[in-house]
Amino acid sequence: FFKSDILLHNDASCHVSMNESIAQKKTKPRIAIYYDRQCGFCRRAVALIVRWFMVRVSHTGPAQAEEEIYKLMQAHDSWVVRNEKGETFTTFQAGVEIARHSPVLWVLVPLARPRFIQRFGEWTYRKIARNRHRIWLP
Repeated sequence: FFKSDILLHNDASCHVSMNESIAQKKTKPRIAIYYDRQCGFCRRAVALIVRWFMVRVSHTGPAQAEEEIYKLMQAHDSWVVRNEKGETFTTFQAGVEIARHSPVLWVLVPLARPRFIQRFGEWTYRKIARNRHRIWLP
């Protein structure tokens, strides 16, 4: 009789900790992604990235909706990403933060740390930003 009580107690506490773990997984951090309302390429790119790479987002929408975000977008000519801590990211770093919130891309985040990758990422971002009106997306 005594052994079965212990087993039942252990099973119950295990069940509670498993439920807590499941609840924590359901509330993974999310990001907000803001883009230029006049940029069809930007709107479509955000939609595709979120869908294809299963990015956990709390919001996607035009930067013009929030004055502070819009000013950042204009100053950096970039999307703006805000994470769960309220930190904002632009240009290549916005892309890294998006990857951090993707179950598909997160493994690439450490590769973005070296300085030469940072420079190459910024250069690539600028090249795309300057030519976004010429780029077609499905």
